[in-house]
Amino acid sequence: MTLDELRNIVQASDSELEEGLRKARILNLGGTLRPLPMSSLTEILVTLLLTIASTGLPRPPKPIPLVKLVQNIEDEFQVNPDVMEHIAIWYGTISGEGDKRMWDADMKAIIGEIGVGILRRAEDPVEEVEFVERWKEQVGDMFTEHIDITLLDGNYLSTPIPHTGYGESSNTLLYYPRSSLPTDAAQRFQALFLTRPKWKTEDMAIYLEDIAVDKKERDRLMLKYTRQITEADGIWATARVRY
Repeated sequence: MTLDELRNIVQASDSELEEGLRKARILNLGGTLRPLPMSSLTEILVTLLLTIASTGLPRPPKPIPLVKLVQNIEDEFQVNPDVMEHIAIWYGTISGEGDKRMWDADMKAIIGEIGVGILRRAEDPVEEVEFVERWKEQVGDMFTEHIDITLLDGNYLSTPIPHTGYGESSNTLLYYPRSSLPTDAAQRFQALFLTRPKWKTEDMAIYLEDIAVDKKERDRLMLKYTRQITEADGIWATARVRY
């Protein structure tokens, strides 16, 4: 599909279309729209960090010369420059013009996307300690300081386990993306409670952020669809109806 064809189908402003394409990770290559596979996106982001670390480019938060970055990645890893420029727009801001363009990388977004990509590939729940080690390995020593499990919010379920192979209590993480859930509120709660009959209220709130405009709206939805129980370890939510 071309961008012009999409404009004829979708009633939206150009800025709204661009934002929608960005969120869906759709490339606009010469007017033709193509989805970028999420596995490829993760690989390119890992390659991007490796290139920054190994070629003497400025280290974020310092701005990076965009043309130099794109050229280095094309030379070493054969990544299409147009694809790389899309990714630079998705994961940061570009200032300047032409060959003098500079890229301010959104490191939290990049590191978080790599973490989600690792989690997406795991077929079974993975221990958090083991997962974080994989994450560190992928982002490289220069960028491990940015790793934070909260960067994955809305993409995983955490389940406590009393003992691990590392000799301490931990959690298992299971890929569970908010983006895959229904946008209708009633259906969203049904999906959540079919996944888990009982939720910590703060965990459930994360899975409502995209359908509730603010905390007041989230609280209203929680009141409508859940019963809340206070226990020693916090406030829990259960369904008002049986699914």
